[in-house]
Amino acid sequence: MSEGENWGCPKWNQSDEYAGNTEWNELQWRWEFLRRKRLTRTTYLLKALAHWRETVSSEIPEQLLWEPAFEKLLFGLSPAETSSVGISPLPNPIYSWNSVWPDKSTSRSPLHQRSLNYWDISQASDDFQNWTKLIPIGGVAIAFDPNAPIEPQIEGLSEYLASLRHHSIKTLTRLHKSKRLQYLRVLDAREQNASYQQITEILQHTQKTPQAVRDIVTQAEKYRDSL
Repeated sequence: MSEGENWGCPKWNQSDEYAGNTEWNELQWRWEFLRRKRLTRTTYLLKALAHWRETVSSEIPEQLLWEPAFEKLLFGLSPAETSSVGISPLPNPIYSWNSVWPDKSTSRSPLHQRSLNYWDISQASDDFQNWTKLIPIGGVAIAFDPNAPIEPQIEGLSEYLASLRHHSIKTLTRLHKSKRLQYLRVLDAREQNASYQQITEILQHTQKTPQAVRDIVTQAEKYRDSL
């Protein structure tokens, strides 16, 4: 079994394994890219390892995340982890969105928690010495008073945060769904050790050359890592 299949991703050259993508909403598309992100996978795996050691006395299995105990287990994240990973609580990344979040209500989705996961002062004081749980590296802390007028507190916030972004970070643009599907497939193909020449088989609306594949892989990785 290849590394890509170990993470539950479809076989890149089997288009039927991506069936249903035309019905995905924006949250589902976002999860498909997030679960292919190294940070998402590493964060969940580390928490799963800690959970197994704390709750199970037996040896850690080779395919830990495929254990039934982790099928529906979502891990809560600190504000710093949430801002970096982009979702809280964090589902098991080997599963598609309908498997980990069958509730069709988008308002309750953890994917909305990227900007809403917060700790009040009592929680913050418990971990006052561990700022890495509160603020990610390169992050900023902003205080809000929910009992004060809201508009003056958030006015200009987007512009302020944008001014702090590193110059190398580009603004995320929404992609057409057909392009996003191609991005997913080339990401899966590279993870499953397909050559650039082999991947030319699935290219659309571009030259079917290895160089074109390299360019699309680079674009796909940038899009995935920007979410």
